Amino acid sequence: MRILVIQTAWIGDNILTLPLIQILAEAGNEVEVMTTPKAHQIYVNNPFVSDILLFDKNGADRGIGGILRIVPIIKSRNYDAALLAQRWWRSALIAFLAGIPLRIGFKSSPAKVLYTKTVDVSNFDHEAKRLAALATPLGITYSQLPQPKLYPAESHRIQAHLFLSENAPKGKRLIFIAPGSAWETKRYPFFAEVGRKLVESGYAIGIVGTIGEKELCRSIAKEIGRETFVSISNDILFTSTLFSFGELVIANDSGAGHIAAASGVPVVSIFGPTTPEMGFYPLASKARVVEVNLECRPCGPHGHKRCPKGHHNCMRLIKPEEVVAAALSLIE
Repeated sequence: MRILVIQTAWIGDNILTLPLIQILAEAGNEVEVMTTPKAHQIYVNNPFVSDILLFDKNGADRGIGGILRIVPIIKSRNYDAALLAQRWWRSALIAFLAGIPLRIGFKSSPAKVLYTKTVDVSNFDHEAKRLAALATPLGITYSQLPQPKLYPAESHRIQAHLFLSENAPKGKRLIFIAPGSAWETKRYPFFAEVGRKLVESGYAIGIVGTIGEKELCRSIAKEIGRETFVSISNDILFTSTLFSFGELVIANDSGAGHIAAASGVPVVSIFGPTTPEMGFYPLASKARVVEVNLECRPCGPHGHKRCPKGHHNCMRLIKPEEVVAAALSLIE
């Protein structure tokens, strides 16, 4: 069977779609993915992905023009089924207009009227497990949910090794901090203090972020002051390889934590406005979540630009010592 998986959401959502793709491919199906230019590297070199279609929903493919561009391309590929990992109308409309005969999505989706089959999942399951359930109408089951995995090329390893040899403090065990998030209230405000305490414990600190997070990363590195360097890149596979040279990654509830998990690196995730029970914590063999219990959590499916209550206690009440303790518990 030729299957198109449509996933045009965030970096973390795409990484959590990887187990579904592996399950489909291991059952003998040819699996292709439609995703965004920002997320496409997640599927590059993946042995379970036959091809990648790009849909720039926030750029060149914005609006009805993008739908009209992609539909004939998808139609020409004669897919047997589309799995709608992205729950909203646009993805469903594309699959519908392309005439894909079997369109599988979630029963809770507002676009379910355009599906031919739906799956009912628990809100308390991990998102990767919820996504894997999309395979069940095809008669596909699995004994164990696969771990998400990224596949950097040797060129990424060479690039990362060269970067570290030129920038990282010599002779130190390395911990990465990824302080960014698309949502401002998801950003832990005390990363600099965490970094200083880890430096005092003998570690070097790499502050990692995207191009849009450059100033944030540089500011934190400056506050830490020593045994610290900054890596700024939008290249997911480079960042994945960079993480693999470290002992641990500390991140918010953000894409960086999922990249770390899919790179086989222990990860500490700091959760503020969102909660792990929502099902989006990184799937790593070694992982810890740091959070504080408050009645106002979660305050929505994502973070906000500003705390709705005005105090941001979901982050401000998490002590740097707690984050450091969680990190050291995974590597010492």
